[in-house]
Amino acid sequence: MESTAGWCLHVYKDHPERYAMPEGNTTHYNESLCNATNYDTEKYNWANDFCPTDYSWMAVLGLALFVIAFAPGLGPNPWTINSEIYPLWARGTGTSLATCVNWIGNLIVSFTFLLLLKTITTYECPHYEVQKHIAPFSGSQDVLSNFYPCELDIYGVKHKSAEHAFQYTKAIRCGDLDAASKITAAEDALSATRLGKKIKTNEQWNATKEAVMEEIIENKSVQVKLFQEKIRSAKQSTTIVETTYNDEWGSGLDRTGTINTKQDKWPGKNTLGTIIKKVAKKVRKRKLSDNAPKAQKQNREQAKQRNIVDMLKTLRAASDSDASGCNPDSESSESEGET
Repeated sequence: MESTAGWCLHVYKDHPERYAMPEGNTTHYNESLCNATNYDTEKYNWANDFCPTDYSWMAVLGLALFVIAFAPGLGPNPWTINSEIYPLWARGTGTSLATCVNWIGNLIVSFTFLLLLKTITTYECPHYEVQKHIAPFSGSQDVLSNFYPCELDIYGVKHKSAEHAFQYTKAIRCGDLDAASKITAAEDALSATRLGKKIKTNEQWNATKEAVMEEIIENKSVQVKLFQEKIRSAKQSTTIVETTYNDEWGSGLDRTGTINTKQDKWPGKNTLGTIIKKVAKKVRKRKLSDNAPKAQKQNREQAKQRNIVDMLKTLRAASDSDASGCNPDSESSESEGET
């Protein structure tokens, strides 16, 4: 059992994309790369539909105790004793109540059996848990994704998606102008990503790329209304997560794996989801300020206008004083030039 995921197989941090089926093996998956033949299946304990555990002996012990108790033929004895211990006047009522209590106990055991299995983790994996209050996204059809087609105007350059804008900025800051022009002309976000992966990055880019992504997402929240409405409507307790096999920007798992794995066990950092949630908080604040009473808005605007007027007066006064102080010098220089 790997502690970084909700599955029985191990995950290599270098290759978290998926479990590949080795060449020549059509029944088992392991952690090797695609078409790998140099794998060792002896180190795996293959198990179908369950995760191996060290507590399997408990099931065997329980079964053994059950057989030991019923094998001598003592099974009917409790009911026989139950029917004889009551006095004649209460025998019918007592037997009925005993039977009722017995079946209620059986119902409690039946209704809590699956919960018991989940709690002691003998059926499900320890890190396999359905996550609530998360908003998973991935793919070009989801407006939260950077791959979603939308026109963005950032610093005077028009882009076809947020991914185009990010990869274009990467190319510019890394000095690859040829790649920048190709990224701008790329038909879709996936093509832009593939071009961006070929760019040789530097330390400056690695240190600022998250800030660049946040700026792009903020522009998207202003220019793409559907995106703005979706992140504004999300609850503050909701975790926004990109469900992609990307250890840096996404959860490192697919949608199913992300939803059913504890958040602290995701292989990825979910940086993009964190940035979107941060921008969503700013969008909600902007919405609240837009809904402020008009009188307060007018007071703020008047205060701003007064500040601007005062600033202009100060600048004009400073300009006049500079002009009066500079005229003699200019005149003297002109007179010297004439002489």
